[in-house]
Amino acid sequence: MTSQQPFRPTVSAELQGYLDIIATWQGRPTLFIVSYLNNRVTEELSEYLSRYSWHEKYDELSVLMHSLGGDPKETYRMMLILRLHMDDIEVLVPQEAKSAATLFCLGANKILMGSMGELGPLDMQLVRTDEHGHKHRRSTLDSFKASEQMLNHTILAFQKIIGNTPLNASQANPQRSPLEEHNANELMASIVSNLYQKFDPDELGKDSRYLAVGEQYARQLLSRANYEESKAQVIAQRLVWEYPSHDFLIDLHEAKEIGLNIEYLDERFSKFYEVVLAKICEDRTVDHHYELLDGDYEFDLFVALGIPAENDKQVGATDGSGDGATKENDEQVAATDGSDDEGDDDATKE
Repeated sequence: MTSQQPFRPTVSAELQGYLDIIATWQGRPTLFIVSYLNNRVTEELSEYLSRYSWHEKYDELSVLMHSLGGDPKETYRMMLILRLHMDDIEVLVPQEAKSAATLFCLGANKILMGSMGELGPLDMQLVRTDEHGHKHRRSTLDSFKASEQMLNHTILAFQKIIGNTPLNASQANPQRSPLEEHNANELMASIVSNLYQKFDPDELGKDSRYLAVGEQYARQLLSRANYEESKAQVIAQRLVWEYPSHDFLIDLHEAKEIGLNIEYLDERFSKFYEVVLAKICEDRTVDHHYELLDGDYEFDLFVALGIPAENDKQVGATDGSGDGATKENDEQVAATDGSDDEGDDDATKE
């Protein structure tokens, strides 16, 4: 039987007030995930959903995602778990939601990105530990980009050797002898053979499987977010295969061009999120938020929930503050961002 305990994770009263403000702005519960995405986050979400009743009162959810990535399988599970309980999910991206965090965003009905928001390609990363215990990440797409470049170089070189490039077409000898053709083929065979010896077929096969898994995860999540099958396929393929590097920055305009359902997250939100992020770091006693985002740190987990003010008592705020505390914090927001109600109504949507 579901417990009716009030939902309040272990955060300071001040920070909880800030989280509730954002939830009030969105008009729905807002889940905050500021973390490297791994099984600990999945377990935390599962525990929240099993122990508390907040999700029984809503069918809509906002998720503020701030992450550099993580485990694609666990990220996929996170969205599937939330989808079991929520009909409508929007993801807020004020800053980074890269790699696996981008995968999470694909399962949302809508993505709201700020001017500093970033998504990223979905080529999976493999982590290797050297003899000194240092971790090194590489993209599974690297080997395919290298082989693609090598193939293009080989074709160009062959064309130049036999004199069939546009530059040399006027000088090409239509009566080239069989011996010349044979020598050109022999030379290219030698070049290609030496180049392909540098590639490990087992590694290429493994990388191909990882990329196929990432593409399938993306298509499945897009489908659950009601994207048409053909559109989901195009988006997934582009995010997995068509960007030059894993660090490529996908901003709001690029994300729209890809075909994602994107809306603008106004600047008031982005400015206030800087205050919230600083408070999260203070609560977690870390100097910089990257310590929350990197799986190598021990402080790599922040998952919390904000509740809209008018529904706070229904859910059961443990501090008993209800709407009063939220209104007090609203005054702090106005002081922080310098905005007023009239200005907020004029927020531009792109």
